[in-house]
Amino acid sequence: MKRFFTALALFFASGAQSQSLQTFPHVEGAPYFYFLCNATSWSLNEESRLSCDDAQCISYFLDYDVKENWMVSEHDRCMLLRTTELDQWNGSSEVLGAYVERPDEPAKINFMQVPAVARFFGHDAIQVKYPGTGRYRIWVTRARAAFSVQALPTE
Repeated sequence: MKRFFTALALFFASGAQSQSLQTFPHVEGAPYFYFLCNATSWSLNEESRLSCDDAQCISYFLDYDVKENWMVSEHDRCMLLRTTELDQWNGSSEVLGAYVERPDEPAKINFMQVPAVARFFGHDAIQVKYPGTGRYRIWVTRARAAFSVQALPTE
């Protein structure tokens, strides 16, 4: 299991190095993902909506800013939402919880110390603690049922 998370972390971290990613149009039938929290938005809109980064909408990303010091000293409570309709909660909307495994501490459910990689697990909010203010990227891959949150390099 640790090898899986290590490989996944390297995959996500390599993508975080690129400051800007190409976005693709949303594919009909693919789900929409939203990262709802204080750093993005609590509304289903373009501020919280992840964009497709491939032509099949297998992977998604959202770049956002952490501006508040309390998100660094404490944590931001977030939800990763998957839904079938653009900017709409519906009967098939689902909050995706997280299973985070870190090599330096025991496994924790629904708590992410950024940078981190997590697998979809449960249906709870995620506690995200950032190392500092700045620009971050959440990257979701449906193929691996996982996501990461990484700091983006400063210019």
